[in-house]
Amino acid sequence: MSDREYVVLAQWDADAGVWYVKATDIPGLNVEAETLEHFRDVVCDVAAELIEAAGGDVDGGDIPIWVKAETLACASPASA
Repeated sequence: MSDREYVVLAQWDADAGVWYVKATDIPGLNVEAETLEHFRDVVCDVAAELIEAAGGDVDGGDIPIWVKAETLACASPASA
């Protein structure tokens, strides 16, 4: 496993109905998906190639990637 950990901040776009990359330290990562689980899978499918293309150390082992999700939730007060 790589010593370097990467971070992907996923944000929900309610209008488009997808999770997308709001911020990341993986150069060139620009993906979206309808579910967070699918988003994570797509990130894992393309991350190693992008990291290697950017000159990152990919030694054939696993690359730890933190996928952090951000979405807006609203709470309504109880009716009086």
